Amino acid sequence: MVIGDYLGRRAIYSPARLAIVDAGKTPALRLTYAELNVRANNVAHWLRSVAGVRKGDRVGVLARDGVEHLDIFFACGKLGAIHTAFNWRLHWRELLTVVQETTPRILFYSDEFHDTVTSLADARRETGLLHPLDGADHSRRMNSGRKGVPPQGRPAPTDTASTQVDARRDAHQARFQSLACDGAPPEQFRQAYADIIAQAAPEPVTCPALEPEDTAALIFTGGTTGHAKGARITHRQIAWNTLNTVIHDLQHHDIFLNVFPLFHTGGLFVYTLPQIILGGATVLTRQFDPAQVLGLIEQERVTVFAGVPTMYELLTQAPTWATADLSSLRFCTSGGAPLPVPLVEKYTAEKQVRFKQGFGMTEFGPWRLCPGARRCHPQGGQHRSPQFLRGRTRR
Repeated sequence: MVIGDYLGRRAIYSPARLAIVDAGKTPALRLTYAELNVRANNVAHWLRSVAGVRKGDRVGVLARDGVEHLDIFFACGKLGAIHTAFNWRLHWRELLTVVQETTPRILFYSDEFHDTVTSLADARRETGLLHPLDGADHSRRMNSGRKGVPPQGRPAPTDTASTQVDARRDAHQARFQSLACDGAPPEQFRQAYADIIAQAAPEPVTCPALEPEDTAALIFTGGTTGHAKGARITHRQIAWNTLNTVIHDLQHHDIFLNVFPLFHTGGLFVYTLPQIILGGATVLTRQFDPAQVLGLIEQERVTVFAGVPTMYELLTQAPTWATADLSSLRFCTSGGAPLPVPLVEKYTAEKQVRFKQGFGMTEFGPWRLCPGARRCHPQGGQHRSPQFLRGRTRR
């Protein structure tokens, strides 16, 4: 297998199998592995031929969850580029630090973060060339953003998305490019992103020079200084994390519902990527919504779900909790904090749901300890088992 092109190989094994259900879109977007691979290959071709992305370049993302995150992640793998998703919860001044440190060659961003990106651009004095693919003149829109803090408390705009192209390397001039990624954007934006996805790359994009120790993604995590630190996740870590995840009870027929943000290791690496490599189906939500989650579990017959204890508590408070059908779940995984005993008992008594609790760290890629569901006791607590296969952590 060509290192990094996980999706290309899975598309060979199971092209017609369901890969992704993007429930954040209306109607939900359903893609097979062949369709998802075509999207990623087309994005990779565009990144290489238009944006000039090469092996080792960082490709940034500032957007809520959606299939576009995966388009970009797998496109980066095909190119040998480094997927760099930023935390959209950060203030723009906090983002400025990590953007300056990572120097992304290109930054994809949702339109709801337009003011944030405008402030980043103003702070970096990058108000030069703007070259939208759709042919519209967005230079006034981008360059007229006022300096300082973006407006707070304004109504959330439609879920359009745009792309800022940083055509410089380190200290060179920047270039911006507006595109649409999700939601219900204006027609000209929607068509622009559709053109990238459907541009029919002339051939598969791969990076034969990619090595197992090359960085696949930068995932940001906290530190003693309070500033976000970028943990380098290598292709080797992805391989071992996938194998360990499969060993501790992931199966080919599983359907996983992801509610974690895809800029976080929980959203990208805990189950989503192992699921895709193994050939299961993954359901994406734009953000956590208890009522929607309960409905999707029943509608899509979800077999694996993961959350933090607060999410599990909020699910029990949803108006549809009493009638929710969770019988399709093989198990739920909890992490991030201890799972309260009364909550375990409620799920066990009312929904016959089995839990397991895991422990991991972003730097580890992330799993370190996670028992099988049969080892989680309804009375609370559990026997934690180390990962079946362990290796050294890259520093």
